Amino acid sequence: MGIKEFFFGKTPKPQPQQQQKSIQTASRDAQQPQAAGDFTTLRYGFDTRRSGGKSRRGLSHYQRTLVLDHTALRMNGRYMMHDSKEARMVNRRFTDCVVGNGLRLNPSPDADVLGISADQAEAWAKDVKTRFDLWARSKGSDATGTNNFYQNMRFYEWQYSRDGEVFVRLNYSDDPELINPVQIGFVDPNQIRGDEFTISLGPTSQKDGIIKDENGKEIGYKVWIQDPKNPGAFKAVEVPAKDPDTGRPIMLHGYNPEYAGQSRGYPEMSHGLEDFEDITSYSRSAAKKMVQESTLGFAVENVLQDPSDMGLQQLDTGAAGPVIVDETTTIPAEPATFGPGAVKYCELNEATQTETGPMYLLGGAQGDKLVQVKSAGPGEKSGEFIDSQIDYLSASRGIPSSVARMKFPKAHSASRGELGLFADVKEIEKDDIVSDGFDPVYEAWLSEEIAAGRVRALGWSDPILRAAWLKNFWTGKPLPDIDPLKTKQAKEIEFKWGLTDMDTEANLNNGSDGPTNRAKLNRQVSELDWNPFETDMPPIGEEPPDATEEDED
Repeated sequence: MGIKEFFFGKTPKPQPQQQQKSIQTASRDAQQPQAAGDFTTLRYGFDTRRSGGKSRRGLSHYQRTLVLDHTALRMNGRYMMHDSKEARMVNRRFTDCVVGNGLRLNPSPDADVLGISADQAEAWAKDVKTRFDLWARSKGSDATGTNNFYQNMRFYEWQYSRDGEVFVRLNYSDDPELINPVQIGFVDPNQIRGDEFTISLGPTSQKDGIIKDENGKEIGYKVWIQDPKNPGAFKAVEVPAKDPDTGRPIMLHGYNPEYAGQSRGYPEMSHGLEDFEDITSYSRSAAKKMVQESTLGFAVENVLQDPSDMGLQQLDTGAAGPVIVDETTTIPAEPATFGPGAVKYCELNEATQTETGPMYLLGGAQGDKLVQVKSAGPGEKSGEFIDSQIDYLSASRGIPSSVARMKFPKAHSASRGELGLFADVKEIEKDDIVSDGFDPVYEAWLSEEIAAGRVRALGWSDPILRAAWLKNFWTGKPLPDIDPLKTKQAKEIEFKWGLTDMDTEANLNNGSDGPTNRAKLNRQVSELDWNPFETDMPPIGEEPPDATEEDED
């Protein structure tokens, strides 16, 4: 046996094409249950035998490889968003914090690379920012006219977090009423037809609905659409990633792979699908138990002789509330006769099985006493258990449970630490969606503005100069600062000790450029009649202090 055969086994003999295809199919089908465990039931309404879920023992099925079925994971994740309030809470809060009501574009062309002055770069950036904002606020930026671009940013992040991938379709309209020809739309990941398997053993040859070149770059997509000529029929069409004639982007695909060779995304919370389901089941069971235990229950106990249960034995003849009967049911004309000294239960018409209504216990025997049945409902421990599970699940997504719940601890230092850690995660997520979705849309929009002559960008056809013109940063609503005054005081100390500088802090604060900020401040302060850095702001209605006048006394 040679070294090659020792590591890789014997080289199989060439197989006919049809036989080889059959072998590949059988191999794929054999791998699915190995990876997903031996479930035979539905999980979140979708078959988990091909979901990449967990086995009945609770851990990932131990085999040579793990097969992730993207379709099953995606559909199970969508069911989870509707069934689990905890899962929806995490996804909703992530969207609120990362995108909010939409990220704002801040063009910052590189003046040095472009060979222009800082003032020229600032004027160009201001003009482009205003034009882009007008387009982003208009419904014309959406192919369906449903949302504006800022609203679609939120929709993009919601899909990205829920499904793990987003497909954006760019249209170029010739409608003269539009601010810009670019319009965006979304293609559901289920429309991209393919097997969509990721095998942890290594790259797979499974078709995923994406057309790639020899380097693995995405150049087209197989999209399942409704036939416009026959509304009742569907067909697959190939949509190129870029227009072969103009180079315009046609389709964008955003996802964050976790395996080499992975070409499709899956939900960030897919590892917690069954955990969220267990929490939901436990919460519902606890709620039902609490409702049941909130009903007052009593029993008759005799302190002189054996406990009396005659009343309980006779309850079948005097059930509370309206009773649903059929034609064969015989209703006695007279109430049942109890034995001497028995406890009688007298029901009233308004009593039901869930609401007892007024009732009386009459005719007890000597020595009988009424004892309330102790409640066995869920205690405080049940809430602590659910909270602990949410803590781990939200942390695995990168968001503190306090942020997800919007319920912070009383200690400010702990809250500041949690917000600080989440701020880093937020920026990572923001960079992902900006790189995959928002920056390409901005480039397409700016290209159309330049082509129409509304914006000038010399050297646009040169890749380096185009990148210099496209340089930008996106800002959103910052996370709340627990104590902003202490934060600023701490920054002053860091400045004095040389631990940081103004340019670094400007970038960390809102992504802006320090020298540009100072140039703006110098110009803006010169327009005032007073210097805010040397004197306090005068009260409204009073004249600003004149720094040149000397004291008369």
